[in-house]
Amino acid sequence: MNTKAISTFLLLTSALAVQVLPNRAHAVAYCALRDPVDAIQNFYPAYTGYRSLVGSIDQEVRRALKSNIPHHIHFNEFGKHTLYVVISNNTAVGLVHARTEKGDWGLDEIIWSLDTELSIQDFRYQRSRSKYKEDVSTQEFKSLLRGRSLEELTDLLSADGTSLALSVRDLPKEAESLAVTVILSAMKTIMVTELVWGKDLSLLKSSYNSDTAAPRQSSSNLP
Repeated sequence: MNTKAISTFLLLTSALAVQVLPNRAHAVAYCALRDPVDAIQNFYPAYTGYRSLVGSIDQEVRRALKSNIPHHIHFNEFGKHTLYVVISNNTAVGLVHARTEKGDWGLDEIIWSLDTELSIQDFRYQRSRSKYKEDVSTQEFKSLLRGRSLEELTDLLSADGTSLALSVRDLPKEAESLAVTVILSAMKTIMVTELVWGKDLSLLKSSYNSDTAAPRQSSSNLP
């Protein structure tokens, strides 16, 4: 290979690296809860502390999701993730976790709040470019999801999981696709939480029924 060919090759390689590296950085950022304290305060204003549990999402989790939620849903989030267990007066009262979904315009980041029995409590967008995100962030739509388990969320979707099984007041037709994505995300969040952190949560809930809770503690080790 002559000198000119080598220079051209190096130039093309450098340009490709510049394009790839930001995308890889974004992929990491999409999976993270950017400001845990702000999210916890939003969902649980009276909280007195929290614990963070780190777990791995791997091929086994992906296979389980595909078997139980066969509908199309973005899932490319292998690696370490964090679940936040919210504490109030020495009792575990809720869970906070961020998930990434394929939205109308790129990837959406949704922060979920679940109760300790893994039913949906609330959600908010951490990042989204969709102009319909406000339409699916109304209390009317949130109340449709609140308190539902995995099986109950399934009832909100058509048999093929591509449309809503019922009408939602004041939800524009154009926003229904995003609403379906949010419901599928809720289902995925419940399953991932159970598969990755189910055993840890059982131990943690038991420990916080005593007087051993530490306010605002953040650790991946169980007490």
